[in-house]
Amino acid sequence: MMYSLYGTDVTKRYGARYADGEGFELHQIPERKMLMPWGAVQYDNYSLLARTNNTYDIWNVAGSPVILGSRQSVQDVIDVLEENTTASTEYNSLLTQANPEGSLYQELATKTNNSTMPADQIYMDLRKLDNGSYSQTSLYLNPESNFTEKIKALQANSTERGVTYNVTTSGNITKMMITSNFRSLLNETEMLSQ
Repeated sequence: MMYSLYGTDVTKRYGARYADGEGFELHQIPERKMLMPWGAVQYDNYSLLARTNNTYDIWNVAGSPVILGSRQSVQDVIDVLEENTTASTEYNSLLTQANPEGSLYQELATKTNNSTMPADQIYMDLRKLDNGSYSQTSLYLNPESNFTEKIKALQANSTERGVTYNVTTSGNITKMMITSNFRSLLNETEMLSQ
C-alpha cells in the first residue's frame, strides 16, 4: 500500500489517530531511499517533504523511521522528538499494557462522534510468529458491552475456525490476542468488526 508513495517497501508501520481527527504514521523503510516528493520546506532543521501537489495536506520527513501526516502533525512529532514539547499522554493507559516490540503493524485510535469504534480507545498490533502463524493483540479501553459479548461468542467456537483466543480484563481495559494463519486472522477480525 505504501509502495506507490515511496517507491519501496515499508516493513513496519505505526499509526496514531486522535479524537480531533488528526494523527500521524511512522514507517520503517530498510532501503532508506524513496521517491522524490513534490517539494520541501524547512522546519526546525528538518526537511518536510510534500507528498501531494497541494491537493491534500500530506507531508513526511525522511529518517528512521519516516514520519507521515498532515504538516501540523509532522511538526508536532518533530517537536516531541526535539523535546520542544511533551508527548501526548492520551494513550498511556493502553500503551503501558502493549508490547510493540517485533510487531509488523500497530495502530492507536480514539472514538469520535462519527466513528463506530466499539471502545473509547483501541490499540492493535500484528506480528508474525516463528511457526509461520500470526497474532493480533488488541487492547480496548472501556469496550461496549455488546462488543464484549461478541468477543465471548466468537471465542466460544473459535477452534472450529482454527483460531485461538486469549482474552483478559484488567480494570476498564480488555486485552484480546488472536492467533491463527493470516487468512483466518483477517476473517476473524472482519467478523469482530461487523
